[in-house]
Formats: sequence, C-alpha cells, structure tokens
Amino acid sequence: MSSLLTSQIIEACAGDPRHDPALSLESLARIDRRCEEFEQALRVGRPAVIEECLNACSDVSRTALLRELLAVELEHRAPGGKRPSRAEYLARFPEFEAVVDLVFAEARSPDDALAIPEFLANHPRYRALRLLGRGGMGTVYLAKHLALDREVALKVIRPELLTRSDVVERFRREAKAAARLNHPNIVAVFDAETVDHQHFLVMEYIAGADLSRVVRERGQLPIEVACDYIRQAAQGLQHAHDQGMVHRDITPRNLMLTGTEQIKVLDFGLAEFVRDAAPSEAADRRMLVGSVDFMAPEQAADPQSADIRADIYSLGCTLWFLLTGQPPFAGGSLTDRLRRHAEEATPRIDQLRPEIPAELADVVDRMLHKNPAERFSTPAELATALSACARPEVPEHGETPTQLRRFPRPNLGILATAGILLAAFLAWAVFSRFASPDGASPTAAEYSVQSPEARRLYREGLHLLSERKEQQVHAAIARLERAVELAPQFARGQTALADAYNLCGDYGWNFADDVFPKAEAAARRALAQDAKLADAHLALAFALHAYDCEWQKAEAEYRRALELNPQLAAAHHWYAWFLAERGRPREAAEQIDRARQLTPDDLIVVNNVGKLMYLAHDFAGAARQHQYALELDPDFRKAHRDLGLAYAELGKLDEALAELEKSRGLSDDGRDVLAAEAYALARNGRADKARSLLPDLEAAAKLKPLDYELAIIYAALGEPDRAFQTLGRSVESHSAARAGMGIDPRFDSLHDDPRWPELIARVATPVKG
Repeated sequence: MSSLLTSQIIEACAGDPRHDPALSLESLARIDRRCEEFEQALRVGRPAVIEECLNACSDVSRTALLRELLAVELEHRAPGGKRPSRAEYLARFPEFEAVVDLVFAEARSPDDALAIPEFLANHPRYRALRLLGRGGMGTVYLAKHLALDREVALKVIRPELLTRSDVVERFRREAKAAARLNHPNIVAVFDAETVDHQHFLVMEYIAGADLSRVVRERGQLPIEVACDYIRQAAQGLQHAHDQGMVHRDITPRNLMLTGTEQIKVLDFGLAEFVRDAAPSEAADRRMLVGSVDFMAPEQAADPQSADIRADIYSLGCTLWFLLTGQPPFAGGSLTDRLRRHAEEATPRIDQLRPEIPAELADVVDRMLHKNPAERFSTPAELATALSACARPEVPEHGETPTQLRRFPRPNLGILATAGILLAAFLAWAVFSRFASPDGASPTAAEYSVQSPEARRLYREGLHLLSERKEQQVHAAIARLERAVELAPQFARGQTALADAYNLCGDYGWNFADDVFPKAEAAARRALAQDAKLADAHLALAFALHAYDCEWQKAEAEYRRALELNPQLAAAHHWYAWFLAERGRPREAAEQIDRARQLTPDDLIVVNNVGKLMYLAHDFAGAARQHQYALELDPDFRKAHRDLGLAYAELGKLDEALAELEKSRGLSDDGRDVLAAEAYALARNGRADKARSLLPDLEAAAKLKPLDYELAIIYAALGEPDRAFQTLGRSVESHSAARAGMGIDPRFDSLHDDPRWPELIARVATPVKG
C-alpha cells in the first residue's frame, strides 16, 4: 500500500465521528435508537443522562454516540434558556474536546438557522431557502429559481479548492461536461456561476434520501428492489460512459432515491476534480473519506488508471451493501480493508443471505472481481444481467408493496373450540390492512390530497409499515407525521399514523403513555374529516381497548368499523380478540373464521394457530404447527421464537435456545430474544444462568416497557413477590400486554396466589396513572 493511501486514511479518521467507516451498520442503528430514546426521555421530562447512555456503549461507537447525544441535548435545552456551555461539556467529557468543539460549531440559534452566506442572500436569480448539507466538495443549499419558480440545489465549492486560475478553468470544464449529461438516472447540472470569488453549481433538487440512509432506516433491502436500484444506477453510468466520463466515487451516499423509487447518481466528474484540484497534500488526503469501503483496488493503487470498470466494482460493493446491510469487507481498520479489497477473495453473497439466487450471486462475483478484465465491460452489460432479478418498474401511484406470503391453508378448526384468542394475531391484522384488498386503496385516498409531498410520504410510510420491524415503523411515523403536517385534512394519513402508534404500543417498542394517546388523537382527527372511514374507527377501537380498557366504547367502534366495511378482515380479527378476552368464545370464533375467509392461506395465521395451541396448553401441538410454518418459510423469525417457547414448556432446553437464537432480529435491540432465553432457562431449572441475564433486561427496562417480560421470568424463577410487583407496574403503565395475562400459561404458577384475582380485576377496570 502506498504511503499516500496511509496518509489519506489517517486524515479520514480525524473527521466527524459519525462518518467513521469503522462503524458498522448495526452500530449506527444502535446509535440512532439510543438517541431516539434519549430525545424521547427529554421530551417527556424523564431522567436522561448522557453519561449513563455512554456506559452501555462499546468503545468503537462511543465517540459517535456522544457527538449525537450532545447535539440532541443542546437542541432540547437551548429553547428553554438552559443551553449548556462549552466549558460545562469539557468538564464532563475532557477527553472529547474535539467532539465538543464540533457540536458547538454546528449548533445554530434561531437567528442563524438558515446559515445563508452573504453572496447568496441577495442573488438576483436565486433565493436561498435553507442549508441541505455539507460534504467533501462544499456546502449545498436549497434555493428557488426566481424566474422559473422551481426549486434547485446550489452546491458552493470549498474556496480552498479553487485558488488557482488553472483549477478554476478545470472546474468550469468539468461543470460543462456534467451539464451535457441528460439522463433520468443522473442528477442534472443546470449552470455554474461565480459571485465574489465564490463558485457554485446550480443543480437539480432531489427530495429524497441517499441509499446509505435508506438501508439504515429499512435494513437490508428485498432482492428485487436492490437489483432494481443498481440497474438504474448502471443505466445512468452507461449514459455518462457514452460521453467519455467516469464517476470514480460510486457509494450508497452518491445514489439518491426519489419518492417515485427512481435512482439519481450524484456528482459526476466532481470526485476526479476534487482530487486533481486539491492545492495541498492535506486536502488531497480527504478525497477518500467515505469511499474506501466501495473503492476498486486498482483505483486505490493508481486513481489515474481507473476506468468505467472501477465504477462497476463500486456498484458491486454498493449492491452488496443493499443486500446485506454492510460493505463486502466490513470490520477492521481502514488500512486492513483496503488490503482486503486488493488481496482477499470476496465470499459468495448467497452464503450470507441464502435466499439470493445463485445467478445473482454469480453477477455479484463478477462485479467484484479483482481483475478489471474479468468484470462486466460496460454498465449496460451489467444492467442487462440484473434485469432478470430486478423488480418491474414501480408506477408512481401503484399499490403499496407487501412483504406478506401466501401458503396452503392449514386446518383452523381449533379456533372454534379453544375459546381464547392471542394478541399475536394483531400483528398480522395490522399489516394485512396495508397489503390486502379488503382495506380501501391508499391510491384512491391520495387523489384528494393536494400536496404531492404528503402523498409521497404517505406511500413511503405504508411501505415501511409493511416491513414489520421496529426501526421501520418508527421511520414510518416520521414520514406520516410530516405528511399530515403538510396536509392536516388527510384522513387516511391520520389513520395510518394512528395504526403506527398503536403498533408501537402493542409491541412494546414505546411506553404505552407515549404512543396510545397519540393513536387515539390521530384516529379522532381522521374521523373528524371522514366519519365513515372504517379504518379510523378500527384504530380508535384498538386504542380504547388496549390502552383505556373502555370496553363498551371499544366494542361500539369495532361494530361501527364492520358496519361500514364488512370486508375489512383486520376488523374481524381485532374484534375476535376483544370478544375472546371478554369471555365470549362462540362470537370470537365466528369473527376469526370470517377473517380467515377474507384473507386465507397466510403464513402469519399458520404460525398463530400454534400460538393458540400454546395458550391452550397444547405445547406439543404448538411445536408441530410452528414447525409446519417453518417448512413453508425457514426464515420466518417469529415462528422460530414461538417454537423456542413451545420447546421450553416441553423441557427441550437445547432445542429451545437454538430456535430462539435463530429468531434474533424480531426487535431491533434483541431484548425479546433475551427475555425468552431467560424464561426458557428458568423454566428448565437453569436459574443461575437465567439470573445472569436479568441485569441487562432490568437496565433496558428503564428505557423500554419490559415489566411484563420481567414478570414472566420472575414467576418462572419462583419469585412471586417480584412477579406481582412488575405485573402491577405493567397494569399501571397501561401496557397492552396486560390484557392477555389471564390466559398466558407462563403465569400458571401465580393463579393460586390471592393477589392474582385482584390483579386480573384491575385489568378489567381502567387504571389512570
């Protein structure tokens, strides 16, 4: 490796800790979650101390986490006049002076929130609106083109890059070359200007997110979606290649995704310009920041020799990232990763994600070949190879995509006789509303919304809800909140927001008090706009049922939803659960049977038949049903978890722990698996090992609603006092899980205790905290 590359790596490490390539996608996701929890605690007035958050963080991500936490605290404490000083933070974190300085340099007061430079403030053709971001080249602002009345992006080039006349001329030539590119998959360059010795580009403004952010929010992408994104990028690269241009900095951050699922390649020709224009060695070292994980080995060794095949290698690394959530050679130092790109064989991607077709794995292998001559010779050739795996083009106003799978219908006769219904059915019911034809079409609802941005955010929110994961649902909430802010009378947007809040409360991703009141409020706003919206009545019914225990009001809303839309399978599903809890098994069986008829052959139902057997104490039958679900889909994590719980009751501890390990990923932080493992150990006489897991769960309970899970473990450990204490807290905090505790076999050991009927009675009575 050249000494220049080593210097570049050292320079890279001195930058913003958030951009350290040593941070894995999982580490960045954990940082995001901790910051969200910290911000939420500050917002509602709960104790939140940065030092405590750092204590639970590994050394690798500690600096990046501190940088984010300081920024969050500054933002939330500044408006109240209690903004911390730099001296205060330096006293608390003396070893992080550079991080403190960085945060305070970026912190802005309301007076300078726009941060518009003077030479743009009074520009005759553009009105600068706000800062969009900063990068290696310079700073980007959103602006309005006054004559054409359209939004554009203004990219102001770093002044130190343009100190010589020959470099300025080179910049103008590169800008002209980029402006000649005219392709739907390339961000357009409209103009290049100079004002007061400040040079900037006028570019197409893209309202979207780069693919790095998309993967952080959604996790690894569906195969056909990832292939489609890379195919589009290859089409853009081919157009540039036809004009004699090479990008040389293809990374997920340079591929933008628009609201219509279109990929746009950023910064054509500019990466090469930055390298060649650098007036000093120090500036030149910064060229590789953020690109090392996606750089072809020949480009790292000799940038001048890199041709279009280097871009194809970078596209291969990017496709790997979209499919797995990490670059091909993640982990280790930057120096080590550059060496591995040059020397180490890339593993087969289908070994990491077995559902990837062998044909696609062959394509990825060819893209990532060390020898450029063995790669695809042109992006067009690559695009053709990816076409077989890419999804069809998604229409702008198409139906919401679904992740649900259909399989042969199982025998569901047990539902008519068991007399109970599990809360787990709720998960399937919620998401089937966005994926099944029984709900009203989201497309039809969009036509009455005047804001295109609100429509886009609504569609993205529904897509994220269909992913069925904590991080994705929280991302959906952010989009839906913005959608209804832009269009307050968007009734279906309000309804989807209510559903998302209900999910967060039901799954225990947020404290009930933080989300269920918001769900009820959003549902009522939707009904104020459209009193005949069945989905909104259903969302309101669940909030009244699970949070308020307002049984009569909840049942009235369930009935109203079914009256308005008898084909709404989710309403039949949720109402059946309500009826079962209220001791009306015959009616519950009728409702669940109707839901089954409306949405037959669904994998979720196959698995939940086993859950129902579990609640009926038929653990062997439950295990068989979960095994059947896994025969249909071996990667169905929920079935692995439920099978593990059934094995725990059957005394098969080793099998239980193996299945629970396979289920990791149900929640973003794995606490559900940790709690299930602790219960399985305690249930099978491994009390000491179970107790060793409790400290982590008890610590997590300070930030997440885990009292119900802790009570299960305490009961299995033979500690009824602690079990009743934590169950009592679960009731007081309005936990949605409390409604099903009367039929949960894990509490069988508590039934003879005189405190049990008293606790059950409290569930049937609203408990106001």
